[in-house]
Amino acid sequence: MTQARNAPCPCGSGRKYKHCCLAAAAREAESPVELASRRHARAYEGFPPRMLRFVEETYGPHALEEAWSEFLLFPEEPVEFDVETPQLPLFMPWFFHVWRPDPHGTLVADAALHDRAPTAVLLERQGARLDSALRRYLEHCVESAPSFHEVTAVTPGRGFQARDILTGEESDVREQGVSRTVRPGDLLFAHIVHVDGVALLEALSPLSLPPDAKLAVIELRKKIRRTEPEIDSASLREWDIELREIYFDALERLLEPELPQLHNTDGDPLQLQRLLFELDPGPDAVAFAFEALRHLATPEEAEAALADAERDASGTPIALRFSWSRRNKRRSSVLQHTVLGDIEIRPGRLSCAVNSNRRAAAFRRHVKKALPERARYRLSELDSIEYALANAPTRDAGPRTPAPPDVQAHVSRYLAEYYERWLEEKIPALGGRTPLAAVRDPDGREQVEVLVRSIERDGPRMDPPLDPAITRRLRERLGLTAAGTDSTTGD
Repeated sequence: MTQARNAPCPCGSGRKYKHCCLAAAAREAESPVELASRRHARAYEGFPPRMLRFVEETYGPHALEEAWSEFLLFPEEPVEFDVETPQLPLFMPWFFHVWRPDPHGTLVADAALHDRAPTAVLLERQGARLDSALRRYLEHCVESAPSFHEVTAVTPGRGFQARDILTGEESDVREQGVSRTVRPGDLLFAHIVHVDGVALLEALSPLSLPPDAKLAVIELRKKIRRTEPEIDSASLREWDIELREIYFDALERLLEPELPQLHNTDGDPLQLQRLLFELDPGPDAVAFAFEALRHLATPEEAEAALADAERDASGTPIALRFSWSRRNKRRSSVLQHTVLGDIEIRPGRLSCAVNSNRRAAAFRRHVKKALPERARYRLSELDSIEYALANAPTRDAGPRTPAPPDVQAHVSRYLAEYYERWLEEKIPALGGRTPLAAVRDPDGREQVEVLVRSIERDGPRMDPPLDPAITRRLRERLGLTAAGTDSTTGD
């Protein structure tokens, strides 16, 4: 039976339970992992300022700026250290546990300190006077190193599970704050320390990285494995510079993304536009224009357009809509036809929405040939993809105005066709291999999984949202298991 917090304590002290034995009962209910985590957290309290004083006294007043420059990979324009930098939670532990002053490029005068991490020197000189829990923790900090960890499961308010992409080590991290901001598939550049059966988060990048940042990590893993049969903490320290290069490159792409270069199924740069033509008036003008252009549609599409046409009281068509299509030559394509444009015919007006300048020119030639005397080109309404992406509203900008139906239809069809072609295209991120070829080896399969997961993650935020059937089809063709094996759980 649960003891009420405000009831008299059952120990007989006469005090309320919450003021007496409740705290002790809570401690007894804690697991050994939770107790160990608390013990190390208490031992570490107040250590960073103490360590910073030790480094300044031992390594000299220039050590911090020297380490900061090296951490940033020696930028061409010097960046003065600022305690307000968002990189502080990552930099300071790196400064203490990883940085080793170069004997040929440092102002550290004592040669005995060259190539030695400050924490290692502290343990050597003051280790006997340190709290035993703190000493063990610092020893593991020096023996381990920062790496890239992929979040595999999250329990909001408790912690998360992660896998080191380079070493394969699994970690169950108790970290309430981080557990509320990450989700499965995120990448963390972090220093996770395993001590006394507990995984502790010693250092963490200020932002989690998107899944596609994993591609460069896998390439580095392949490179390391060419010379080392097994990747361990010593390997991570040896390849520290390359790891930070990947981290800063991924962070730059996250904070300053380049606009994607989009192309249609013919390889033409995407340029959404609507061509407008003036039609000669007349009772049969709409039907005449349709008959002149119906060869641009499939027979089924043409019949459907007639069946769905808007008509006047006498039954004469006054508005017709149909797609300009071309039969696909590739047998592997799931789509039998490629839609080249959306045509609409109304009294006095003919319009066609297309997604490239070349298709726009082709449609103008079709109209000139089919309706030489009855249609006159007037203008093209352009909608730049780059402009639309650059001026997309932020999450806080309120509801977004949906794209026009014809634009949505274009985008949906384009994406279905694009990802069908994507399977057989040579992808730079896969080393110039196609996704269908890359999945045949373990590293390539992992990289393809990253790309598909990125598509799945970004799909719901697209306008219109990406049809989940597209990614299901990708997984089916690639032989990948369905997404969802990693999880986010409740308390």
